[in-house]
Amino acid sequence: MTHYQYGVSITTYVLYPGNIRNPVTSFTEGINTYRIIPIIMKNHNADRLIETLKEKFSSEDILTKADLVPLTLIPLMDGQLSQKERFLQAFSLTGNTKDIPSEDLQKIEAMLYTMADKFLENDDFEYVKECIRMTRLGQMLFNDGFNDGFNNGSQKKQLEIARNLIGKLSDTSIAETTGLSLDVILELKKDKTMKL
Repeated sequence: MTHYQYGVSITTYVLYPGNIRNPVTSFTEGINTYRIIPIIMKNHNADRLIETLKEKFSSEDILTKADLVPLTLIPLMDGQLSQKERFLQAFSLTGNTKDIPSEDLQKIEAMLYTMADKFLENDDFEYVKECIRMTRLGQMLFNDGFNDGFNNGSQKKQLEIARNLIGKLSDTSIAETTGLSLDVILELKKDKTMKL
């Protein structure tokens, strides 16, 4: 779509999956007609892309960011591999790459993860999620979840201990023992008194 507003020209490109034969190139909405430049992914083969990257990796050539970025579009490409197998192969390739900055690799893996979530059935997506635990993205997601769970669990335990110590120790001693602020201890004490 080319649209002139405030002197700016905008062109819209639309990626179409391999199974689309006759993509829309324009549509009319009211008095406006929008033109679209289709990019048909049927002309790209996921099997060939994955095989080429595997060969490059096995010959000890360095896989670059430019090599891996096309993996993010594999669910839209033509090919014989199932969607599940495409994602497993793609994550396998990203998991074995060491020469790409980790921030760039995490972005590629995050995009693959997003596409897997969109294109895979629940069981297949859960299986792929299990398999990517060993990738940098999987490790990062696991660590974030573990830290959140640990912090939440740790704080809950501190609150429980503080509640049990109210009336047995001074407010200051409870704060020092649990690591909670004196304000939190006073609030817990107030809640406990109201419940009695």
